Amino acid sequence: MNLEELKQYAMNQILSILGSNMNNVSALAFQGGIGRDKFDSLSDIDLLIAFEKIEDSKGIIKGEHEIDGKKWSIFHLSFDKVSPKQWRDKLRYVYGYETHIFYDRKGKLRKICRDSLLSEEERKERTVYKIKKLGNRGITYRGIVNEDWRGIRWGDQYDLWVFRGDNFAAHMRLNQAVELLIDLIYSINNLPVPSPKWKHHLVTELSWIPEDFRRVLYEASTVIDMTPSDVERRYHCLISIVTQCIEKSIQLDLLPEDIGRYYFPKFSTHSDNTED
Repeated sequence: MNLEELKQYAMNQILSILGSNMNNVSALAFQGGIGRDKFDSLSDIDLLIAFEKIEDSKGIIKGEHEIDGKKWSIFHLSFDKVSPKQWRDKLRYVYGYETHIFYDRKGKLRKICRDSLLSEEERKERTVYKIKKLGNRGITYRGIVNEDWRGIRWGDQYDLWVFRGDNFAAHMRLNQAVELLIDLIYSINNLPVPSPKWKHHLVTELSWIPEDFRRVLYEASTVIDMTPSDVERRYHCLISIVTQCIEKSIQLDLLPEDIGRYYFPKFSTHSDNTED
């Protein structure tokens, strides 16, 4: 059964199960593997059933079920209880980028999916935030340190914990930078970050990624030993990636000329002096 046949099969199954309850249903959509057009033998059939109000969902199937030998995960959504801009990233990603709608009585689910997309200002905010946080870990444009660049004094060192004699902490700091870099690449591609289950797999398939990204990312993510030289090796891999990301951000007009003037009013607070 190919993907299109599977979609038709699943539609027929759920319409048969819902029967007269379809009168209470406002929209139906596939999510997960079918929603992103990548379904395999390990995938569930993820189905979204949407309602005008929560009372309409009473008595209608939801949760995990085995139907005709296949595992289904069935979710409910009530239009009177949603605000997509307040959702966490993983929900915004699912609704914005991997929801395949096949019934939408009044077009409300399509509007929710559109509202889940990142605005240009959100894209810019996320890009600037991640670049600044990477700089706090010593992962900067072309490896600059103790220099002024775009309104910021980039003074943090990647090997601070090496000098303190804790190479394990130094590696963990670089692990944080790897996660920030992956999130930055989603922002550059104007995408919210998917769930942890999927974000590392999907990042290498995005429309823009740095040159030789998969290989360099693997090297940057790999800890060979607890020596200062291995910390330095990983650091240079990360600098290669972040430099390309920053140059792409400048090309897309996502990075202000004065990062500090943009960043601090939005993200810095007097009550939090950790600035990590």
